[in-house]
Amino acid sequence: MSFELGFKSHYEILGISNEKATTEEIKEKYKALVLEVHPDKNLEEAIPAPYKNTEITFQAVFQAYKVLRDPSQRSAYDQGLYDRRYRLPGVVNETVYIDELEKIEDGWVYPCRCGDEYFVPSDDLDLEIGLSLIVNCSNCSLLLRVIPA
Repeated sequence: MSFELGFKSHYEILGISNEKATTEEIKEKYKALVLEVHPDKNLEEAIPAPYKNTEITFQAVFQAYKVLRDPSQRSAYDQGLYDRRYRLPGVVNETVYIDELEKIEDGWVYPCRCGDEYFVPSDDLDLEIGLSLIVNCSNCSLLLRVIPA
């Protein structure tokens, strides 16, 4: 589902609902979709109903696949997508690695310059994907970017 009006992620373009999809799953979706939107196959009367009057073009499908098939490009894209989706108003005061935070029972904490602390719940930081997380201080408007090690 789009989180911004008029913005379609590469995952949405390829019809992938799970951003943890494997490279093989992405390749399968790409191959199926490219046959439907390729200019040589895409005669007006042959356009499948879900793609009529949409902005899904062969070029958009190809660009999405090009980014998502390469692990380093996909990682950078996912980080940008995450930042865009969850951007918070405020100033990122500091960027730290997860191992710089103090581990507590239900997450991690890190001191803020205001004297309070940032709290990162265990389930908010997906260490498997490797995306950073932006959290706000529990007392002021400063933000902390936490990067998995």
